[in-house]
Order: sequence, then C-alpha cells, then structure tokens
Amino acid sequence: MQQQNLPKEAEELTPQHEKLAEPFLPILGRELCKKIFSKHWNLREEGLKTLIIEVPKDSKSKEINYRDPWEGFVTIMGVVSLTLIDRVNQVSTQAIYLLKTILTKKLTNIGTKNELTTYIEIILNALFEKIADTNPRVREMGEDALMSMVRNPVITCNAYLGVILKDNVNSKGRSLQSGKQIAGKLKILQRIVREFKIDNNEVPYSPIVAYGVEKLENPNAEIRSAAVSFLAEIYALVGDRLMESLDGVRQAHMEVLKKEFVNVSKRQAVMAQNTKNNTNSKNDKSNKKDKDKKGKK
Repeated sequence: MQQQNLPKEAEELTPQHEKLAEPFLPILGRELCKKIFSKHWNLREEGLKTLIIEVPKDSKSKEINYRDPWEGFVTIMGVVSLTLIDRVNQVSTQAIYLLKTILTKKLTNIGTKNELTTYIEIILNALFEKIADTNPRVREMGEDALMSMVRNPVITCNAYLGVILKDNVNSKGRSLQSGKQIAGKLKILQRIVREFKIDNNEVPYSPIVAYGVEKLENPNAEIRSAAVSFLAEIYALVGDRLMESLDGVRQAHMEVLKKEFVNVSKRQAVMAQNTKNNTNSKNDKSNKKDKDKKGKK
C-alpha cells in the first residue's frame, strides 16, 4: 500500500453506512464512525488504532462513551466484526488487536446477547479463514485471537464450540470450508482440549469426539492428519474410553490411530518416570539436609 497522497480526513457517511453505523454512533461518535466506514484503508486503520488506545481507558476515554460498559463492549465487537473481514491486511490486523484488547475487559453487568451473538459468529468465521492463511504470522494471530475468545467469560468456551462444530455446507451438503480451514479448526479444538480438558461443562465429550471421528474419514490428508493429532490429545486424557467411539472407523485409519495412541502412552510413561525421579531426588536432598543438621547438633 502506497502511503503517499492518502487522505487525512474521512468523508461523510453514505446513506448505507449511516444505517450500518446507527448502533455505533451513540458510543463512538460521528468522527470515529466516519473513519471506520471510510473508503480509504488508512483512515479505517487509523480509526481502529484510536479504539485500541481508548478502550482500556474506560470512562476516562474522550473518544468512547462508556456510560454503559456492556453497550461499549457490544459496540466494539460490532466494529471488529465489520473490519476483521477487510480485504486490506493492515486493517484486518488492527481488528485482531482491537479484538484482543476488548476481550480483556471485565464486565460486571451483562445485557442481552442477541446482537452480540451475531457479531461473534461473524468474527469466528472470519478467524477460521485466518487460521487457514498461507502466511504463518496471520495463522498464529488468528489462533491466538480464537483462544482469547474461548477464554472470555462472556463468550465462553461452550458457546464457541457450538459454532466451530458446525461446518458451513451448501445446498448439496458439500463443505464450503477449505481443507486448511477444517484442519485449522481441529488444531484449535486440540488446544481447547489441552487447556480445558474434556467431558465437563465447557467441553462436552460426545460432540467433540464425534467431530474428530468424522474428520478422520475425510478424503483430505491434511484433515485426517489433524484429526489423528486431535483424537490423540483426547486419548491422553481419557485413555481406552475413547475406543468405544471408534467402532465405525476403517481398519487402515484405526491402525494409524493405535500407533499414535501407543506413542501417547509411551510419552506419558516417560513423563511419569521423570516426575517420580524428580520427587525422589528432592526427597533425597531433603533427607540429606536433615541428616546434616542433626550431625551438626
């Protein structure tokens, strides 16, 4: 993007943008909204950078009307949903930074989630595209942003899973998501299971396992590989209980899974032995110190 000859002031809102900006105007004001909806990418980026600076200021902000923190939260999430899908990388990158900034806010009062739910679904689907990007840095930012959403007490992990486990398909039942997107979703699911464990209020057992098993049968090799890693993560937590859900898996895929499960068991055995050795070593040192103290007496 060329920096020269870029405008420094945003144009007036078009009638279409005026309607889209209507819920944001009372919170952000007209000047910020003009930048967010500007046809010039540098002004959209500038508007997002301003929000990134102002959001942490809460009621002290001179740019954001924080009379109602919940309305402020919903408004910023709405801005993220609009700008995260921006075709200009500089703008969508700032949208990710803004998302991670607003997700650190602690809310004491939570209002109606209807509008927020729409924004969340748009953001999640946009991030699914990020985690399939060819640029490793973009993928990493997308994954980190998704995990920030999962950890947020307003969005919650359980609600997020409702979106991630639903693949977009066309009228003929064919997936509208690329192999890289689905593989990326499996990678995020693996991180979720590693952090939140499984078979609890946040991460239900049956739908999570069923999704992994389904993807294990996918003709795309990248998806199958991600599914194997994902199911191995679950096996590390539940052991042979997982085998009950694998009855319909083809023999060839089952052999791959079993080899991976063996590797998981070996790694766990090594870790357990190392823990035992470290414990024994600490005990030996503690006993030696006690003996030395008694000897001095």
